[in-house]
Amino acid sequence: MAAFKIMSFATLLAAAISVVGASPAAPALLQSRQSCVEGKNKICYGVSGGMSQQLDIEELEYLASYLRFVGQSNSGMSSFYQMPTGSSCQEWAIPLPEGATILILAKHVSPFVKSAVLYEDIASTIDGGESATDTQRSAALLGCAVNGGQMGVAVNTNNAAYTSTDFKASKAKADGIIIKLVKVPKP
Repeated sequence: MAAFKIMSFATLLAAAISVVGASPAAPALLQSRQSCVEGKNKICYGVSGGMSQQLDIEELEYLASYLRFVGQSNSGMSSFYQMPTGSSCQEWAIPLPEGATILILAKHVSPFVKSAVLYEDIASTIDGGESATDTQRSAALLGCAVNGGQMGVAVNTNNAAYTSTDFKASKAKADGIIIKLVKVPKP
């Protein structure tokens, strides 16, 4: 009969730490989850956390319209922003026109889920929607005004694109993405 050695928690922890340190591609289970804990609720910087970003509101409205245009001008999965795959909760800059002074960041808070949302939903998360009321604009990130802020993407689950053959075939979920509005850092 083979002898089994019972390892203490400390031994297992030491082994896990050595694996993480030895491998540049450590298993996601062993990587830090600390950066994934951000919630989907709206946070206005300089008001309910962080520093005010001093954003240009007209530019922000333009960028929301630009993202809506990108989504409406494309079809299939090209109308979706798809989070790059990975096992960490990274932030990615959404491509914008050159010269923008605002960064629109997408943070993947569910790294084990393939996430994709319509560009139009990102735009609506920012400005409340194409024909938004004052109440809708206030509930969106635009309600944070010059401060900038962050919140989970407001997904319009009634949009037929989420039930399309392309979206279903992608095996993506319309969840797990937080949008952050910040000022482009000065060089």
